[in-house]
Amino acid sequence: MLQNKRLTALLPALLAALCLAACSRDPSVFSPPFPSSGGPAAVSAAEPAGESQTQSEPEEEPLLSESIAKQLMGGAYYIDGISIIEIEGLRLENAVTIAVDKGNSAVKTTSEMSGALTTMRVVTLDGTTWLVNDTSKTCAKVDPAEMSGGFDTDFSYLSFEERGEGSFDGETLRYEQYDQQGDTVRFFFDEEGRLAGMTRTLEDEQLAEMILKIKAVSGNIPAKTIALPEGYSVLQ
Repeated sequence: MLQNKRLTALLPALLAALCLAACSRDPSVFSPPFPSSGGPAAVSAAEPAGESQTQSEPEEEPLLSESIAKQLMGGAYYIDGISIIEIEGLRLENAVTIAVDKGNSAVKTTSEMSGALTTMRVVTLDGTTWLVNDTSKTCAKVDPAEMSGGFDTDFSYLSFEERGEGSFDGETLRYEQYDQQGDTVRFFFDEEGRLAGMTRTLEDEQLAEMILKIKAVSGNIPAKTIALPEGYSVLQ
């Protein structure tokens, strides 16, 4: 039971590590560039009109994840989804929202403990991180490095690696894979090309994989999402 409580307390920070927590704000640092979707082949001025051109290589299909990744890295986004974290042989599944805006962020999780729902948030404002318990109406300053086990939350070095098919939430879906300084990030898409979710496989052996089933991604952040509540007790 103690282990379960510890894992639940860690959950928002672990999700912050998964959910592209905006350590980089400048899309220009995205490295290397996304594969180009290409354009019409240029016609050589030296070639006589009407003659067939040398057959060009087939154009690579544009990345479905390109705009999504840039939005998540760009500084303002809101995600509604369900998180799945597998750690130390346990599987935790909880409702989650992630909001990021210009260096500030809020990761909110709702989980069930002892038959009761508990809502917690990790809120980062002006460089200070708070653990907010909306159930007990308390908040406390925390060290995000200690809460997340020291995982690097910087996504500024995402680089595209490959496309493929893989298992996600019991289905075989298309994915587009990126490297993040040793971590592997995959975006999964359904048959209609809509984002179904993402995974992040960490180098650390204790945390094998983080999974996020995505309901919606938006640039519109609800009011007061990234804010400390009034009237809560501040724990020392």
